[in-house]
Amino acid sequence: MKKLLTILATSLMTVFMLATPALAVGQPYTGACNVAGAGVRDGSKVCHTDGSDPLTGPNGTLTKVASALGIVAGIVAVIFVIVGGIKYIFSGGDSSAISSAKNTILYALVGLVVAVLAREIIMFVLGKV
Repeated sequence: MKKLLTILATSLMTVFMLATPALAVGQPYTGACNVAGAGVRDGSKVCHTDGSDPLTGPNGTLTKVASALGIVAGIVAVIFVIVGGIKYIFSGGDSSAISSAKNTILYALVGLVVAVLAREIIMFVLGKV
């Protein structure tokens, strides 16, 4: 079960990291304001007068997704550190149980570091750094 979760988490992070730069490439959004017949009014959420891209801009979709995934990864890492600590407490001196608990804590911390680095790489690619 733990190997399955590790493989799933690694796969999701890899797909996200590989897909994000491909999605980030494109022309900046120039805005659809004042286009005849477009039905878009100045000041609407669709009309970006600052020239920011709704996909990669400061409040763009990719920025929001990266931030949300970073928060989720942090919460999951804290939960797994707690689970590892509980496993360590209840190991009862069994060396295999202690090893399993230490690995759970180690993998949670490594996963947190990878998630933070992935988010920072995404922000760098999007020009946020």
